[in-house]
Amino acid sequence: MKNIYTFLITLCFNFGFTQIPNGYYDTATGSGYTLKTQLYNIINNQTDQGYNAMDNFFLSNDLDQYYENDNTILDIYSEHPLGADPYNFNPQVDECGNYTGEGDCYSKEHVIPSSVFNDANPMDGDAHNLLPVDGRVNGFRGSFPMGRVDDNNLASQNGISNPTQNGLKISAKKADNLGPIKIKMKNKTSMFSGHSGIGKSTLVNAIEPSLNLKTKAISELHQQGQHTTTFAEMFDLSFDARIIDTPGIKGFGVVDIEAAELDQYFPEFFKLKSNCKFHNCQHVHEPKCAVKKAVEADEIAASRYKSYIQILDGEDANYRTDVHDPI
Repeated sequence: MKNIYTFLITLCFNFGFTQIPNGYYDTATGSGYTLKTQLYNIINNQTDQGYNAMDNFFLSNDLDQYYENDNTILDIYSEHPLGADPYNFNPQVDECGNYTGEGDCYSKEHVIPSSVFNDANPMDGDAHNLLPVDGRVNGFRGSFPMGRVDDNNLASQNGISNPTQNGLKISAKKADNLGPIKIKMKNKTSMFSGHSGIGKSTLVNAIEPSLNLKTKAISELHQQGQHTTTFAEMFDLSFDARIIDTPGIKGFGVVDIEAAELDQYFPEFFKLKSNCKFHNCQHVHEPKCAVKKAVEADEIAASRYKSYIQILDGEDANYRTDVHDPI
């Protein structure tokens, strides 16, 4: 609900602190449909100043004069009413431009996605429909409603729905967002866990290059990372933190699951099971199997079916098979 509250507060600021020009509603004297027509004529007589005119509008109407009162851009995704903001934008100076992470610059975001009205004027440049917000967050939001983003509804640095904290996108290769990771690791002992060859040691090297941990290149055969780290080891880092580099997870086993009930743990299989010819179908050699038919039609991922067969057969000798192999 925090994003909704912030949105409502922002609208209240727009309505509460914007002055109505003298005489603006002098012609609105009627009632009912007459008043409706009079109000329409007032709006219709306005001159559309266009989308780019909003840049100057932000300079006087969307500044932080309520919390820190520092005249920075009042960004709904980073403003922290009860504490320090994680970052601030200076008007015009920090306008996007290019960005690589949250907090780099601000852009103009439509409260109602512009795709709804096909970017038409005057809605495209309506001051009530445009807010200055973090550029990266705006980019992830796409055409979703306000506060929603195309990234599993992750939360921003002040808790509002956008793709940063609780789901920070990082890249060891491009060095994306390593700074925020270091901040989270400071004064803590951290450990990266994940599949073997997924790039944990590579990420540690990107965070602390002086460690120069041993890594291997992507396998040309399997197009996957290769197992390198063989034992867990803790390292002191230069920014008052510690990191434990660990061997990868080769795989996991299952216990107390009978072969006849295994398909119940695969929701997409269980959904189709009733369409199989045999009620006890295990989706291997049986004729007229709805699950196998769905796999052949690419309605069920081949990798999921392969995992099912491996578990069913009790295969644990090779969890990292070529993802491109046919089923």
